[in-house]
Amino acid sequence: MTTARHDEIHQRLTDARSVCDLLRTTADSYPDRIALRSHETGAEWTYRQAIARIGAVAELLRELGVTRGDTVALMMRNIPQFHIADAAAMMLGAVPFSVYNTLPAEDARHVLTNAGARVAIAESGFVPVLRAAIELGAPLEHLLIVDVAAGGGQDLLAEFAAEDTGFDFAAADEVGPEDLLTLIYTSGTTGPSKGVELTHAGMLAQLRGIHTVVPLDGHGRQISFLPAAHVADRWGSHYSAFMT
Repeated sequence: MTTARHDEIHQRLTDARSVCDLLRTTADSYPDRIALRSHETGAEWTYRQAIARIGAVAELLRELGVTRGDTVALMMRNIPQFHIADAAAMMLGAVPFSVYNTLPAEDARHVLTNAGARVAIAESGFVPVLRAAIELGAPLEHLLIVDVAAGGGQDLLAEFAAEDTGFDFAAADEVGPEDLLTLIYTSGTTGPSKGVELTHAGMLAQLRGIHTVVPLDGHGRQISFLPAAHVADRWGSHYSAFMT
């Protein structure tokens, strides 16, 4: 990597008060670069297209009453829609978190209840588990489906096809370093899963440290293969793409 390129990314990381700032600056700087690719479908979204979709999903979440500090559950495989949905909640100052795809209904109920999630965004294949968790007492009020409507969920396909919604990202300006970025739930091997609170400041420190030791120039590709509920995939395949 050239010194100028290294300094540019370093400055972007230094200036960011939140991961929201990092994503918006990167998208503004490289609107026509590819941000997300789907291995399954071959679809590609540029940062310009990704931000449009993030705005559309954020607007829907806001209409459902999601605001700063609220939790939003995500239950998806490693697909581009995960990154859009997570960032949409983040831009509202909300706290998106992932539910392990292999959890049975009772364990999903525990995680959803512990987090106090009223809204979940999921692939249709996970709707049966989530609806069973609701029947067991999970507090979900809205279930949004990213592929096809199923089990009474609301279809999100139109929002993921949006090109330009004109969404006002002003809420992201209010997100600061000490705000919660996400929750990472422990595996539960020593008892019920516990939610680990990660702040924007903590993740920025991680990204700054990694860039210092192993600088990234932004021209490569990253493969998301670990569960999004695992912190290694969170910073390695999700937040790091916001950086470069």
